[in-house]
Amino acid sequence: MGKKILTDKVEMEVYNQGIDEAGRGCLVGPMFISLVVVQNRAVFDQLHLDDSKKFGSSLNGMKKRKVLYEEILTCCDVYISEISSSRIDREVICGAGLNVLERTGASALLSMVNTACNDKSLCMADGKNIFSPLSLTFSHVRSENKADSLYPATMAASICAKHRRDLWVKKYYSSISKSIGYYPSGGGYVNQGTLQFINNYKELTGAYPVHMRKSWKLKKYSGEQLSFDF
Repeated sequence: MGKKILTDKVEMEVYNQGIDEAGRGCLVGPMFISLVVVQNRAVFDQLHLDDSKKFGSSLNGMKKRKVLYEEILTCCDVYISEISSSRIDREVICGAGLNVLERTGASALLSMVNTACNDKSLCMADGKNIFSPLSLTFSHVRSENKADSLYPATMAASICAKHRRDLWVKKYYSSISKSIGYYPSGGGYVNQGTLQFINNYKELTGAYPVHMRKSWKLKKYSGEQLSFDF
């Protein structure tokens, strides 16, 4: 089934659910949380899965995620939640913080699965500090750091969340390119391409992009002091 990090097959197969996110650390755009529930293990085990981040943000990487996403849909139920940049800003600036927001999103997906099919096979979530409190409400949930590179169901959740963010970025950047005259690079993450897009947009329109996260505290990037005047 592709790259298998864990050597104990019984241990691997007991986790038929996985949770992961994409876009948590982005400067532009929403965060997506995905819960994957394996329905056909024989087919699922034939997929060539890996942590979605290892595919990169290139066009080729996006194509690989798209193909895997479509394959995952043939043998899994996939639940995805989109959390907007404005909601992230509210929770980070005035609310309980990003960890609680992400945990709340995952909890809503788990509740949907329990209501729809009462599937409580073990679930592995990526991020111990973020998701370990979920086990108090959902006894079948476990959490580990770097689970998206160890557990196939969590790898699948990572791929699904990242693919949905890929689609969002493509749609948004395609529409915004008409205003700024080019298709931005960087995928909305904190890098030179994204920072250039933000600065160019501000120079052209006098405002920051509507989907930029105001709660991001940029102190240093490439050795330069950065600040945004909101």
